[in-house]
Amino acid sequence: MVSTLNSEAVQPAPDMNASAVRDLLEEKLERIFMALRNISHYSNIFSKYLQKSFNVTNSQLLCLRALRLEGGMSSGEIARSIHIQPGTVTGIIDRLEVRGLVRRSRVSRDRRVVTVEITESGRQLVESAPIPMQSQLAINLRKLSIEEVEGLTRGIERLLNLMTVEDLAQDAYLKTGEAPVL
Repeated sequence: MVSTLNSEAVQPAPDMNASAVRDLLEEKLERIFMALRNISHYSNIFSKYLQKSFNVTNSQLLCLRALRLEGGMSSGEIARSIHIQPGTVTGIIDRLEVRGLVRRSRVSRDRRVVTVEITESGRQLVESAPIPMQSQLAINLRKLSIEEVEGLTRGIERLLNLMTVEDLAQDAYLKTGEAPVL
């Protein structure tokens, strides 16, 4: 039996013995780990599908969709729009430009100001590709109440903190040389 003390914490009922509490905790942990494995699995399947069927990564598709929606954008604007680091956008744009899906142009006298625009080939790819998982998730999250979204946000942020993200990130950086987003 479980009693709820408030909307954020679920505590075992006082009459539960230690073994029952451990069993309940193990059941909850298994549900968390299964959900995380499923998220990772679905993400990998979708990424492989995009790569095989459309020869783009999820991040490249998000970039193309942002450009189709907003028109010409700077790299920084793209990064903010699709929630990734500005340095990462540069590599994405480089690869898309080589394939003729975007083009860079200078629309200002200041040569440092570069605008990225989607090409017709890029538009055709966006029209034929499926909605990225991140975009579909955003659509579904907008259907929830602000309280539900806040609860999910707090839970995910707490989970990241429990995973000792800084230690994992440092280890990943040392092994791959790629700086993670924290």
